[in-house]
Amino acid sequence: MKTTLLILFIAIPSILFSQKKITSLEVKRTGCKGTCPVYEYQVNSSGIIIYTGVRFVGNVGKYKINVGQKNVSKIFKKLERNDFENADDMYDLKQSDISMLFYKINLKSGEKNIGRANFGPKYLQETFNDIDNIVKKYTWTKINE
Repeated sequence: MKTTLLILFIAIPSILFSQKKITSLEVKRTGCKGTCPVYEYQVNSSGIIIYTGVRFVGNVGKYKINVGQKNVSKIFKKLERNDFENADDMYDLKQSDISMLFYKINLKSGEKNIGRANFGPKYLQETFNDIDNIVKKYTWTKINE
């Protein structure tokens, strides 16, 4: 009986954690009334990042790079460490005519959407900046659409 309880005590938290694990992430930066860059990243656990540049960016269109699983793991772990699942689904607009961040975090079971993330906890903006900084070290490959 004690052995069974010990196994359940160890197994249940690991099962629950593994169900919440991030499998991929999509983050978009929207435009403003001016020349704010509009683009998005799709970050996959394999290390592949797909970039789509829309306007006011150096690269318009779809591109990809492989930044490695280690870099992507750091991004995902930062979100998990900061308990992203308890972030609001949509943050209040505190300033108009500003570029917004929108997250879609894909999990093993389900997803978490966070709107206007730049008005939320600081780690959401920092995570986006981390992605921006990582991808600067690589050369994009154009994807034919």
